[in-house]
Amino acid sequence: MSARQPSRQPAGTGSEERKHIELASLVEFSQTLNSTLDIQTILNNLLLVPMGRLMISRAAAYLNEAGATLSLKLHKGLRDTGGMESLPLPAYKQAVVLKADKSGEIPAVFERAGLAVFVPILMEDRIIGAMFFGPKITGQPFEPGEIGFLGTVGSIAAPALHNARLFAELKNVNDTLDRKVQELHTLFEIGNEFNRDFEEQAILKHFSYSLMGQLFVNQFLVLVRTPEEGTLSIKYKKGSRFDKSIDEQISALQQEINAVEQVSDMDGLEALSPLAGQGVRLIVPMRMQQEVKGYIFVGEKLNKGGFTQSDRDFLATLANMLVASLENAQLFQEKLEKKRMEEDLALARTIQARLLPGKMPDIPGYDLHGLNIPSKQVGGDYFDIIRVKEDEYILTIADVSGKGIPAALLMSNLQAGLRMLKYESYNLTEMTARLNNLIYQNTTVEKYITFFIAHLNIRKHTLSYVNAGHNPPYLFNASGEVRELSKGGLILGMMPDLSYDYEILPLQPGDCLTMFTDGVTEAMNDQDEPFEEFRVISFFDRHRRQQPSRDINEALVKELYRFAGDPTEDDDITVLTLRRK
Repeated sequence: MSARQPSRQPAGTGSEERKHIELASLVEFSQTLNSTLDIQTILNNLLLVPMGRLMISRAAAYLNEAGATLSLKLHKGLRDTGGMESLPLPAYKQAVVLKADKSGEIPAVFERAGLAVFVPILMEDRIIGAMFFGPKITGQPFEPGEIGFLGTVGSIAAPALHNARLFAELKNVNDTLDRKVQELHTLFEIGNEFNRDFEEQAILKHFSYSLMGQLFVNQFLVLVRTPEEGTLSIKYKKGSRFDKSIDEQISALQQEINAVEQVSDMDGLEALSPLAGQGVRLIVPMRMQQEVKGYIFVGEKLNKGGFTQSDRDFLATLANMLVASLENAQLFQEKLEKKRMEEDLALARTIQARLLPGKMPDIPGYDLHGLNIPSKQVGGDYFDIIRVKEDEYILTIADVSGKGIPAALLMSNLQAGLRMLKYESYNLTEMTARLNNLIYQNTTVEKYITFFIAHLNIRKHTLSYVNAGHNPPYLFNASGEVRELSKGGLILGMMPDLSYDYEILPLQPGDCLTMFTDGVTEAMNDQDEPFEEFRVISFFDRHRRQQPSRDINEALVKELYRFAGDPTEDDDITVLTLRRK
């Protein structure tokens, strides 16, 4: 019986086992790399696994970030990386032993640092990174299979690194969007705060809080351009570093400041170096409808940090919001002031209307009519007809200095004094003197009244008068003679204890007396020519004979409108006309 032959293991079984183990190891390695999206973790595993497997003591990992350059991101076992921080992108698309590199694409510094193998990391035939490995601890050379293993490691790493970088870029975009959304939210809140206030100082305080809260800045200046002169002046100043000379420096550097068109660092503005010495770090233009309305000078941050592009964008937007809010506040204040003026004028018109006669008295044997057309600014014109006895009347016309409520109040003061004195047995000169003292005692020196007062006796048909600096009335006799009534004295309210002259004139049938204020004679045409007294005389000479007083006065107003366009633009028009039938 023959002896049994020993059983044989099939050829290649041990080799296949090792390949299965290596394959399983690579699969596990791939899973490890792809289990994270953190680039540093991937690079760390990428170096440690080959170093452990092949007994390597040093290694380095690079990433392609600039397109044509590899940048060092991680190294193991290297004491000095000088000259190795970056590497021009090599042309190699496979692992290469540095000693075998004759092209010179890998700088000698890498070999001198003890690195032996270059392994590219390829993605779609493009180098996205690279690894360098030092020699084995055993001192044995790398076998072709080990070089192939390192190349496989690079191939496995490529998708993991690519995905991690995409994730990092996406995260960076999302973080940027989050910051922008937060900035927009902040700007929206700041805008609401600005819009709640229409006081400049309140708006500027909100701005101050915003700078401190968002950028940690508590030193700044706000400069605005004056609309009249176009020069820059400080509207708001916050911070202890700015000394008194800052105003002089800004005044001296107007041209240089106006040359700044965008958010600018002081480092690049040598002409404005004195401002840098005051602690100014940024100049931010304030724009409105493409026009620079002013500037914000921003000091340094409390944490001494620099200003990022995001900070600059935020400041540019905030500056534009600030100038818009300041403009709105100014317009609002102007609107309020206009409304107050309109209310004052309305009240002045009401006072003036109540002081003027509501109805012309019916005087036997005479035709009397008075009218007043107030100006847009409400002047101080006044006229009155007061019956003192059955056959005696006081006619008066006056022009109070100033406009609006002050003029209306002074007018009411005059009327009150006049109506009080009518019950006393004073003649015209005494009455005028007492009115003068009353006005003098109750007004300042710049307030005065031009005043004409006449006493009409319809039984005797006489007219006595006193003229206290008023436009002289004209008496047109039936015979055609024109008489100027100027006898009297100084205007009321200028000096105390004045004496006045008077004159008594007879009134014949057909005589016509016209009294008016300077709104008639000073009405200007488009050639800056006043209407003047000679036109008044000419007008009454043409109209006084046939027409009643009312028609004469209304015709005079039409004549003034033809001559001046709108004669009430600057002053009242007041006319009082008396005709003896």
